[in-house]
Amino acid sequence: MEILLVRHTTPMVEKGVAYGQTDLDLAATYQEELARIIKELDGYNPKEIFASPLKRCKILAQDLKNTLNIQKDIEFDDRLKELNFGDWEMMKWEDMEKEQLDFWMEDFVSRQSLNGESFQQLSERVLNCFNEIKTKNSVKVLVVAHGGSIRCILNSILGLDLKNTFNLHLDFGGISKIQIEEGRGKVIFINR
Repeated sequence: MEILLVRHTTPMVEKGVAYGQTDLDLAATYQEELARIIKELDGYNPKEIFASPLKRCKILAQDLKNTLNIQKDIEFDDRLKELNFGDWEMMKWEDMEKEQLDFWMEDFVSRQSLNGESFQQLSERVLNCFNEIKTKNSVKVLVVAHGGSIRCILNSILGLDLKNTFNLHLDFGGISKIQIEEGRGKVIFINR
């Protein structure tokens, strides 16, 4: 089984804002970014798409389904959503209370923002979904998701500690490829 992890395109949001699960619109560059993704996927011929239901993933997944002539309905799954920043959603990082932010940053893996979730909680729900995807009979699959979600999958396959998750750079619209053989994953490439 081959799985392509596609990060959503650039969202319409000011830089320096924690937007996590906020359902943002797409930036004006969407069509250009979509064209690049389609070109990169040329010849891949996926049979199924799994995606986060947030607009920035949903629209991309729908456009890829139509362009690539995928017959199966897209499977939208809440478990693929981005990290929930809780009360910090749509706040600028610089406007957050410094003590709270520093406390969270010291151990973002196990600590959560007020009414939000930790990176460990994100990883558990994303990997729960990913493990189900791996059991599907499709030979080629697309997963359209978020930077945090994709990092959790890549960290798991590469055996990286979650505290090192941001050592993996993922561009908006970036594509990473995983090969699954006998239930085990191998990363073929990251962030194309």
